[in-house]
Amino acid sequence: MTTTPATESSPRLSPASLTGDHRGSPIPTGAMIATRFMELRKRRGLMAALIVVFIGLPVIFLTIRLIAHGVDPKSYGPAGGYSIFGGIVDGALFVFGFIVAATLGCTAGSVDLTE
Repeated sequence: MTTTPATESSPRLSPASLTGDHRGSPIPTGAMIATRFMELRKRRGLMAALIVVFIGLPVIFLTIRLIAHGVDPKSYGPAGGYSIFGGIVDGALFVFGFIVAATLGCTAGSVDLTE
């Protein structure tokens, strides 16, 4: 019966040496983040739609409240204030903010799938 001598296992490669990243950090560099922002700015239709959803809906809501207060101030309270702002943030902006963030994140993550 023949036995082979025990050999040392091959040294493990670090994840940094496999990907070619000399830094060894999973955090992206500032240049990579700037490149992602430039790629997102090219999608002007998406950015315009997200701005309309996130900024336009509260503006429309407050404009309607302002007109209603101007027409009949006894029935409709002030158009703005802390309670109105809290209601917008708790109700609409909470949901639409999540939608905007999810849409923007999915778009940014799938711009270049070859990496």
